[in-house]
Amino acid sequence: MKRGRELGSTPDAGYRVLEHTADVGVAAWGPTPADAFSMVSLGMFEVVLDEDPREWRGQGRKETLRVEVQGAGWSDLLVNWLAELVYLFDVEGFVPQHFDFASCEPPAASAEIAGVIMRDPADTGGTAIKAVTYHQLSVNVSPGRTALQVIFDI
Repeated sequence: MKRGRELGSTPDAGYRVLEHTADVGVAAWGPTPADAFSMVSLGMFEVVLDEDPREWRGQGRKETLRVEVQGAGWSDLLVNWLAELVYLFDVEGFVPQHFDFASCEPPAASAEIAGVIMRDPADTGGTAIKAVTYHQLSVNVSPGRTALQVIFDI
């Protein structure tokens, strides 16, 4: 895995996979919370696939799903968002590639997500994520910039 270097980055938004003792994390940023949530989601799937999910060309069918989660505050909203994506991958084999958020602010996040349902979800080159944790979770929302950090149980 290409951990520790910035991936999927533009001048305004991106993510970085972080080394962590026995686990793995992602730091992500963007000009809006929706941009940062998109980036952290892509970073999480970089871990799972060991490549940028937007560039994944494996076998499967294209699909667009509507995802909605609730959270009392930013931390809960982020954890619930990522946990829902883990669930969709584990159950459906869904790999998100593009996010179109309708809302991204407590108490809810909602988006249309275009991606691929993998023919064989076991056929990934990365690391399986068991859970999204609150350990070292960081959500910093300010005007013009949102920065996130999350650690995953692998």
